[in-house]
Amino acid sequence: MKKKWIWLLLPAALLLLILLHVHSLARLAPSEIGRQVPVLMYHAVGDDCWGEEHLFVRPAELEQQLQYLSENGYETIFFEDLAHLERYEKPVILTFDDGYDDNYTLLLPLLQKYHMKATIFMIAGDIGGPHKLTQPQLRELTQSGLVSIQSHGWSHHEMETMKRPELLKEMFRSRNAIAAASGRVPYAVSYPNGRSSERTRKIAGWFYTYGIRTFEGVYVTGSDSMLIERIAVKRDTPLEAFQAACQSAGQPTALDADAAPVASFVLVQRLPLAPTFIKYEAHGQAGANGLRGALYVEYYECITPQLAQTMYREGKANGLHNFPETAADAANGSIYCRTLVDGNKVLRVLLFQYQEEQIPLQELEAICKSGFAASGKST
Repeated sequence: MKKKWIWLLLPAALLLLILLHVHSLARLAPSEIGRQVPVLMYHAVGDDCWGEEHLFVRPAELEQQLQYLSENGYETIFFEDLAHLERYEKPVILTFDDGYDDNYTLLLPLLQKYHMKATIFMIAGDIGGPHKLTQPQLRELTQSGLVSIQSHGWSHHEMETMKRPELLKEMFRSRNAIAAASGRVPYAVSYPNGRSSERTRKIAGWFYTYGIRTFEGVYVTGSDSMLIERIAVKRDTPLEAFQAACQSAGQPTALDADAAPVASFVLVQRLPLAPTFIKYEAHGQAGANGLRGALYVEYYECITPQLAQTMYREGKANGLHNFPETAADAANGSIYCRTLVDGNKVLRVLLFQYQEEQIPLQELEAICKSGFAASGKST
């Protein structure tokens, strides 16, 4: 049964590698440096509260806020719109954490009424759960053109406390589920409870262009894109406070030198190519979400060969190069990764298994070698 699954993966992997140069997403780093973009943080929408009251903004309050934005020349954008920030004079980003079902029933009609955009950070493991968005709703929200579905992790557990294998599984599983549900690969992650460690951010940077926290402040483009500040909007937030939070939108400001990102990551995030996602069905017993496993093939073109080596070294230091290295490692985890650097190009093949049953290390090696061979390279 295992070998049948391997042979199902290989043809799709070969086809994907052939198409990588044609069908790849643009990297989404900001096109302008030193501009202020307020990122507003919401959660649920509703008059009636079934959870923590301060997380439920009233529909009338939200409508008043959207009306203010509309009447005063503000432009709500997605994080991906930062890549052409010069088009917007007063950009603001609206975010809604957790993925509550009222984001579909109450938020979407208001967005449609005022022609506003919003980003929902979905807890991937909660899709279809109580009070949470369903897969059809996520797909419809995405297709509206007014909502971007991004990641809030798989479990909503704090990422800064996770060990490396657990954190890698959290990243893989959430990206897989959200891409499958929404039809688009997420490129931003909101850290659960807003907390992250340096290791968390470096690993997240291999999967996402933007990392979002809950620290109060206004995001300045060109600062660390894995530590984006937000301003909380809660129930009973006065309109005057909301107006004050938005006033700096689009204004230039000097960057704090201490807050500047590591140069290698800034450059990597400006690349013309991004990770390409694919999921696979397989014979045998399916995992909890109907999938036996997921294979990722990621291809990057760096500006210089030196940057490619920097990207490789930073990935290796954070467990994203050759893992596992031994059969014992393979028996203790469900993630397999191999990386190849060729000049200014970086190619990674990553396999994630949902089942406890492990694929023999030799078979995993065969998958990656076939992928490299299809790219015209060798290991």
